[in-house]
Parts: sequence; structure tokens; C-alpha cells
Amino acid sequence: MPCSFAFCVLPDRSQLEVRLLHQVGSRVSHVGDLVQAAIISPVFDHDTILLPAGATVSGVVDHLDRRGLGLRHPVARLDLHFTQLHLSDGAVVPIDGRVAWIEEAREVVTKTGAVTGIQPSASLSTGVSCLFTLFLIGEPEFRLPILVFKFLAARSPDAEITFPAGTEIVMRLNHDATVPNPATYKPAVPLLATSQIAELQNLLATLPQQQTSRNRKQPSDLINILLIGSQSEVERAFRAAGWNGTEPHGIIALYRMYHCMVQRAGYSRAPMTSLKFDGNPPDDAFQKSLDTLAKRHHIRLWHEKRSGVWLGAATEDVKYEFRALHLTHGIDRYIDNERAKVVNDLTFTGYIDRGALVPRTSLNRIQKDANSILTDGDVAVLELNACNNPHLTGCGKTLP
Repeated sequence: MPCSFAFCVLPDRSQLEVRLLHQVGSRVSHVGDLVQAAIISPVFDHDTILLPAGATVSGVVDHLDRRGLGLRHPVARLDLHFTQLHLSDGAVVPIDGRVAWIEEAREVVTKTGAVTGIQPSASLSTGVSCLFTLFLIGEPEFRLPILVFKFLAARSPDAEITFPAGTEIVMRLNHDATVPNPATYKPAVPLLATSQIAELQNLLATLPQQQTSRNRKQPSDLINILLIGSQSEVERAFRAAGWNGTEPHGIIALYRMYHCMVQRAGYSRAPMTSLKFDGNPPDDAFQKSLDTLAKRHHIRLWHEKRSGVWLGAATEDVKYEFRALHLTHGIDRYIDNERAKVVNDLTFTGYIDRGALVPRTSLNRIQKDANSILTDGDVAVLELNACNNPHLTGCGKTLP
């Protein structure tokens, strides 16, 4: 990213992580409607912040297809074109940005940036209801039960595209963008004191092998986050970042999960498998999803009683897979990306005082097999506060 004394250049194909500030969708939007989003992750050139979190981008709905009954358009389509970058000092920079992908979405993004919706004819619910209809055709006394069954257990999914405020998008620049010299930009949070980092390294060295496990024989998610703060501070920070808690396993949760699967919808408080760390279940857990049960960001947290810190294992569910004869989630092997996601989201809220990426020399080598995770092994440490530096909408309020 070349820089001069007065400006820097964000090159073609640069990616910006943004969060929608209002709802857009194939049903609610119109061509030409304004689209606005906040940048939630700073853009770096080595150790220099070229573009800070908190800047905004704006554009328009460039193209839109409503699916409706599917007679004209087999799937819904939404094209967003971002044309301006708004900096905190009031400067406006022209850009040419398109959607690269939508975080935790069921929709697909084409190479040109068009967002295409799902095809409901391919859903499980449609297949089940069609089988029942074919089997009972010509039997009038079964028509009402069929309708009741379809409504309760096999409803077709909503195939329109709906992205509420808070939807997170990766936007890709199609041309270079020139931004003012970033010399005055400061780090998002100050670094932890050297003595504090040394204490945390000693703490990590005394803990068991830094892996959670379903049982003693099968290693699972890796501890990659450490939070310093009270339980109320942890919960407020995640809520402000748009993360949700979890519901317990049970009949109601199973029923909701079934509906989310057949209707291809999201479940913002879906239950999590209770993985254990050092024999103990999590003390808290949070997740962030959008419109599918197959994908979500999530973190499990254990309260370390001696030091009072919170140990977290953050991973991203990216698909369904069969394991040990049952359906479960498969995670992104590159768990450092999820570590960065948690750091960026919490930092953006203003709830973080200081932070550091702490090396962990005591970590045993992770086997590199087809199902192993890939990581540098470092732990992201964040010191929470009572919201001394509120960002945008202010602490304690869920950010868009």
C-alpha cells in the first residue's frame, strides 16, 4: 500500500469489513436506495493503521430482483454499490466497492458482487411436503391434515433476501482509493504493560494443555482468547458487539433447530455442545449468526478461579458434517481468523482498555491431520472496562 507524505493508496482488491447501519433486502429495498455501513475492522499496512474502524461507507442499491412467485426470477438478487468513504474528520473519498461475501449468510455472492438468494425448491421442507401431497392426492379427507403438517413441520423457506441492520459484509474495492496520510491515527487500544504480559504468560504455562475436549481422548477447540474483567463486563461487551447467548438443549430447542434447518433460517440463540476444559463445562458462551443454522461465530468461556480471568475458545461454524454417526457443525480450521473476529468486535464497542497478543511457548505441537486446526498458538488478551470510551451508539447498547 504505497504512501506519500500527504496520502496513502488502498489498492484495487483491498477488502473492508463493514456492518450495515440499516436494513436492506429484495423485499424492502428499491433500486437507488441509500446504503450505509460502518467499518468495524481497521485496515493495516504492517504496523500502520491506514483506515480506522468507525469510518463509514455509503452507496446505493444498484440492482434488485424480487423472487415473488418465481415466475420472472428463479431466485432473488441484490446488488450493492459502495461509492463513498466517509472519514472521521469529515473528508469524503470516492471509492468503487462491491460485496465480496456476507458473514454467516445462506446467500451466495458472485464474482461480480451480486448477492443471490436461495432456491426454495431445493429445501427439505418442500421435498417432504411434495411426498405427502403425492401420496395422499385424491383423498379429500386428508387435505386439511396435509395443510396443518406443512404449516407446523414442513413450511417452505422464505426465498427473499433480507439483511437487517448489523449484517456484516466484506466489501472489495474494484479500483485504487486514495486516503489521507494516516500518521495521526492511533492504535485502537493501548498495549498491556510488559509486566502484565509476563504474568499472563506464566499463568498460561501453568494451565493444562490448552485444548477443550468432549472427553479425555478427543481434543477439540483451542483456548485462544483471554479476557480480564468481571462477568457483567464480559456479558455487556458481547451484547454491545451483537453477540447472543445460548439456549439449553431440550425439546423446544430441538423443535426450533428442526424448523431452522428445513426453512433454512437462522437461530440466534442455538444450543452449543458443552465441550469441557480441564474437566469443566463452560461458565458462559456467546454466538453471532445471521440467516442460517449452518454458520455462526461462537466462543465458550471458562472462569479461571485463581486469577479471575476468562479463558475462551473461539471458532467459526462453517458447514454441517457427519461425525460419529450424527450431524454436527464443521469449523473453519484457521481459528486465528475467529480470534481476530472476537478482538475486532469487542474493540469496536469501546469496552476494551488494553490488549495484547501473547505467545504461548508451553503449547504442545498440534498434529497436522485432515481434521486438525491451524493456528500460530498465540492468545489474544483483552482487558475490559466499564465503557470508558463509548463507540458510536454508546456502551450497553447493541450496535448495528
